[in-house]
Amino acid sequence: MALTASGLEPRKVSAIVVVSDELLKATEGEQAIQSDLRRAVSNALDLAFLSDEAATPAQPAGILAGVAITSGGVDPQGSIGALLADFAGDLRRAVFIARPEVFASVSTNYPRVGIRNGFLLNAPALASPFAPVDTLIIADAGMIALAGGTVEVSASKNASIEMDTAPVGRAYEGGSPEGPNPVNMVSMFQTNCTALRAEIFVNWAAQSGAVSAMDVSSWTGTSP
Repeated sequence: MALTASGLEPRKVSAIVVVSDELLKATEGEQAIQSDLRRAVSNALDLAFLSDEAATPAQPAGILAGVAITSGGVDPQGSIGALLADFAGDLRRAVFIARPEVFASVSTNYPRVGIRNGFLLNAPALASPFAPVDTLIIADAGMIALAGGTVEVSASKNASIEMDTAPVGRAYEGGSPEGPNPVNMVSMFQTNCTALRAEIFVNWAAQSGAVSAMDVSSWTGTSP
């Protein structure tokens, strides 16, 4: 038997915010801002992880990439049974993922699940607002490789920040700062500001058959 090796190259997710020193001193709000930064990074990860986007040099493929979404019927119990029958993973390691409103719509039949996670058929049910709309996902956690650390937050007063949500990554374009596409660089020291950055290195890969999903729009509105 021939064995081959494969690896997960790290991908970086980061968020930066610039805050005036006066605001930080007046409100002691650095901890709150750091919390918002961590949440922004976590939300970006959820959105990418639960997407159907193909892999790019900057981002791994979402776990729904290449997964055919089946159609559920009007009966939640029968639909979930059909989803289980279509699932190629190990049910002993199964995890359900959906938006909170999807789990709320079956809470009458399955009272252990709701808008804040829970259990569906004794399997963990993870509620995420970044899951696809009206979609119930089942995943074999043992068939998804994940490599990553924790979100780290750092602060700097000595940086020059390109004040753009889509930075080009260099001080100027077009050969000079006054070129056809000037870049707005702001010195933290000169403006009495502090730059806060949150970042994490992470990557993942799902094996074929690790994930199944169903369109449940026919019964997501059945719960009172």
